Amino acid sequence: MVNFSCEGIQILKIDLPKPYEDSIVQTQVEVQKTSMRKFEQTAELIRQNISVLRSEAEMKIRVTNATATAEAYRIKQFAIVHLINI
Repeated sequence: MVNFSCEGIQILKIDLPKPYEDSIVQTQVEVQKTSMRKFEQTAELIRQNISVLRSEAEMKIRVTNATATAEAYRIKQFAIVHLINI
């Protein structure tokens, strides 16, 4: 009985039958396509989140501007009434 131990071996080239090699390549292509689709979905989700955040920020800006305009009008009206009463 012979025992053999080998560590750190590197296989540089393996010749496989063409159909088997094609099958391995096709499997890897499909795995990469699946991975790419996941990345594309993640990117689209990020784009959608950015769009929502942008819309929320624009809404807050409009509310702040409207509030400021209303407050400016109130202050102006108060000043006019105050001047009339003097």
